[in-house]
Amino acid sequence: MMSSLSDRAPRVGILRGAVAGRPAVVPAMSDPRRPRGMAQVDAATLDALRDKAQQEGWQAGYDAGLVAGQQDALDRAAETEQRHRAALDALLGAVADLREREVASLEHVADQTALLALRIAEIVLEREITSAADPGRDAICRAIELVPEEGDVRIRMNPADIQAMGPVDDLLPGRGVELIADPAVTSGGCVVNVDATRIDAQIPTALGRVAEVLR
Repeated sequence: MMSSLSDRAPRVGILRGAVAGRPAVVPAMSDPRRPRGMAQVDAATLDALRDKAQQEGWQAGYDAGLVAGQQDALDRAAETEQRHRAALDALLGAVADLREREVASLEHVADQTALLALRIAEIVLEREITSAADPGRDAICRAIELVPEEGDVRIRMNPADIQAMGPVDDLLPGRGVELIADPAVTSGGCVVNVDATRIDAQIPTALGRVAEVLR
């Protein structure tokens, strides 16, 4: 009966140059799965590559965070400046409004003061006319300062002033003077006409012109 190959004793080969009785050193076979030509990478190189990758990743994250932080700071600064500008505009508007009110108040006070002074002047003049010995003559003296040098003079006066007044020829020597009683003329005043010229020397009329100017 023939025996199988597995039953046969294994063949032992002796390498050339080996010493009998000693095991021969066989060179280690390379890993068949490793591509040919790829160098073996030790642990130190792997650590260095890992550290480099971590450093690059950290730097990239730091740069991105820095840019975002700077943009956020710029946005906050712009919002703060806008709020400050709005507050400043509101403050300037309030100051301008206050100045306008102050000017209006001062103008109102000035108007009231002027009107009060005018009223006081009116009272004083009325008292002067009442206490004057010859208010009609005083009125003519005020008016003839504006009378033209030529032409006949017609003077309208309150009848009471004409009766209390003496001669007026000395006021306009060499000029024709006509006195006309007119109840519409206030006491202490007169209205003088010389041709086309008209001079109103009544106290209320003068005060009215002043009041118009003050308005």
